Amino acid sequence: MAKIIVTSENFCFGSTGMLISLLSLFKHKHEILFIGTGTALELAKKEGYQSYIDIETSSKKFRKILNKKSSDYDLLISSMDIDSAVFAKKIGMKVVWLDNIFWYRDSIPPELASVDYFFCQKGISGDYVSKAKKFRISNFYLVGPLIPKFRPQKRENKLIVSFGGAEASGFYKFGQETNYPFMMAELIVNYVDLDRFEEVFFVSNEAVILELSKKFSHLDLSKYRFVSLDHDNFINLISSSSLLLTSPGQQTILESFFSNTPTITLPAANDTHYKVNQFLLNSSYKPYVLSWDMFFESQKFSYSTANHDLNNLWENIKKFGDNLEMKKSVAKRINFLVKNKSFYKKNIEAQKEIKKEFSINGLSRVASLIRKIL
Repeated sequence: MAKIIVTSENFCFGSTGMLISLLSLFKHKHEILFIGTGTALELAKKEGYQSYIDIETSSKKFRKILNKKSSDYDLLISSMDIDSAVFAKKIGMKVVWLDNIFWYRDSIPPELASVDYFFCQKGISGDYVSKAKKFRISNFYLVGPLIPKFRPQKRENKLIVSFGGAEASGFYKFGQETNYPFMMAELIVNYVDLDRFEEVFFVSNEAVILELSKKFSHLDLSKYRFVSLDHDNFINLISSSSLLLTSPGQQTILESFFSNTPTITLPAANDTHYKVNQFLLNSSYKPYVLSWDMFFESQKFSYSTANHDLNNLWENIKKFGDNLEMKKSVAKRINFLVKNKSFYKKNIEAQKEIKKEFSINGLSRVASLIRKIL
């Protein structure tokens, strides 16, 4: 039995969901210690790994802990957590790096370029190989989606509204920089025709779900469910539902597409979401993408991805939240799509075209390579 330390970037749920999918192939045969905090730790704790340490990986305390434990562990796997991977490499540990937003990166620390395996999950358009050469990555592997294999399930008349992790330590916090989940939930509850669904699930992190459940306590809770789920149950919920409305996190979109779940992407909650939606708008999936740009006809929506200016993005989102007509226009678009009898079939056909760009599931290949260095 090998002993593995794992870390994940504390940014929403995408990086941790990808890590959890990979660890499903290791956790029953190897000892796993998860080190991290925030939304990353919250999601990982639902998996029942052997050990957890709640700490920021950028801290001196983390470096002290890793220095002490490094000789007892065989490997560190980092899902986009730069601080832990860089320090582990510096002290001579074997390091595996998982990355699902390599297309987003302008640079990487030199230590990442020399990890034992640099697994880049193919995502939205980008010249991955040229960028890897530019960064001088020595053990670069471009792989298919790191997502579970889906079992066919009976579709039920359920709507899933997913806000993902909804916040990120050091970047933005729900209730402070942004109220995106509140704003979108209000829009959906008040203006989207939900009578067609027997159940409506709102899914996000624990803090968001607690506040949403308070805010909407007047609703029929036998129909409206506010839940924070472990990754397997989230996947099963998507796979058995008739429709997913989701903030455009790349990992959730891949999971929904590969489970053949009809999906509409909501406007972006952060800068990576914005880029994912822009990619989808330039594809056959365009009719099923709700982009901020669509609803700012009289008020120009301005956001530059070049400098990753999240404050600018949130200012525009706040303008949207204060404009009833724009909120109603989003709901109108959702209602138009789901009322159209051909929507579901056409949505799945458009997904098939997108999936061709992502190649086959990469989990088995990545797991097989990791086993070689354990």
